[in-house]
Amino acid sequence: MVYLGHLSRRIPIVPPFVPQSHISSNAGILAFGDVYNLTNLRDALKYPILEWSDVKILSPNASAGQRVSRRADEGVELSTFTAEPEPFGCWSLRQPNLNIPIRVPRTEKVLNVDMSFTRVPRMAFLTDNPGDPNTRFPALAALIAPEYPHPDGRNLPLLEPSLLGAKLPPEQQLACFDFLYWMTSGFAGYEIEWRWSLAWNTVGTHLTFTDSLMDITKGYLRRALSLPEDSAVPPMITIHIRRGDFRNHCKSGAKPPCYAPLTRYRDLAEKLQRQIFKTQNIHVTSVFVASDERNLTFWQEIQSFGWTYFNHTTERTTERLGEWYPILIDKVALSFGVSFVGTAGSTFSILNARRVEDWNHGVADYVDPMKG
Repeated sequence: MVYLGHLSRRIPIVPPFVPQSHISSNAGILAFGDVYNLTNLRDALKYPILEWSDVKILSPNASAGQRVSRRADEGVELSTFTAEPEPFGCWSLRQPNLNIPIRVPRTEKVLNVDMSFTRVPRMAFLTDNPGDPNTRFPALAALIAPEYPHPDGRNLPLLEPSLLGAKLPPEQQLACFDFLYWMTSGFAGYEIEWRWSLAWNTVGTHLTFTDSLMDITKGYLRRALSLPEDSAVPPMITIHIRRGDFRNHCKSGAKPPCYAPLTRYRDLAEKLQRQIFKTQNIHVTSVFVASDERNLTFWQEIQSFGWTYFNHTTERTTERLGEWYPILIDKVALSFGVSFVGTAGSTFSILNARRVEDWNHGVADYVDPMKG
C-alpha cells in the first residue's frame, strides 16, 4: 500500500493491524507504528507516511469483534453502531470470476466506515485469465492518479453495496482498496517471492522494527540462550518452520500431513553455517527456531538438535504483553539471523529472509515441503 502511494503520488494512510485468522478478535487493534519504525521509513523514502489515527479519532476501546449489518444474507450478526459510520466508496481487487469483494468487516468496524465496492477495470489485472487474482501496480497507480485518473475507471458497475446498503462509487479524494496481497509490477505473479520485488526493495527493506520491540526481543534471546543481562546477542542462524495450514502442501500422490522432516531444516542450516563462515568468517553456533507447531514431540526434536526457541507459555508473553506479542517477538528474533532457513511458499518466511539478507548481509534459503 505504501509503494502504491509512492507510485501514484498519494500520501499513504496506514490502518492499524486488525485481528484476522491467526489471532482472536479479543487481541484488539495494533497500531502500525507500534511495530515498525515510521521515522526510519519516512527518512528513507523522503515521503510522508500517515497512520489512520493521524487523520481520524479512533476510540481507545475500538474492537474488531462485532460488526453491524442490515442485511441478513451477509451472515454477520446484526447489531448497532456506537456512532453513525461514514459511507465510503472503495475499489475491489477481486478477480473477475468472483462476484463478491474481499470484505474487511473487522477493519470497517474499527475505523467506523461503511464500504461499498467497485471492481477495478480489466486493465488492472496481470492476465486475461478470469481466475487470476494478480493485479498490476502501474495500472492501479494510473487508476487513482490525482486529478487525471485513467479513464477505464469511469462509470463502472457497482460490485456490491455496503453492509448498510450504500451504493457509492470509489472515492476520488481518498483512494481505498480491499486487498493488496496479490500486487505485482507486471512481470510475474506472487512477486514478493522474487529478489527483484520493487515493493520490497523500495519500501519493505526500510520497514525496520521499533526500538522497544527490538529491546524486548533481545531480552527473550538472552534468556533463551542463558546469557547475562545486557550482554550482546551472538550471531545466529534463525529458522522459520511453517506447519499448520501447510499440512496439505503435498507432492503428487502423497496424503496429508506432508510436512518436511526436521532433518531437512537441520541439513540446510548446516550448509548455510558453512557458507557464512566461508564468505564472512563468522562461526555461528546458536540457532533460534520459530514455528506455529504446538505438538510437544516437534519441540523435543528441536531441542535434540541443540536449537533454542521461545516458550511463550513459560514466559507468560500473552498475559504480560498481549496476544499480538508472541508472533511479533518471534518475527523480530528471526530478523537477527546472519543466516536464515525458511519454509518455501510462506510469506512469513519470505519477508524474514529479505530482512536477514538486507539488514545483516546474511544468506537465506528455504525447505520446500513439496520436494523430496
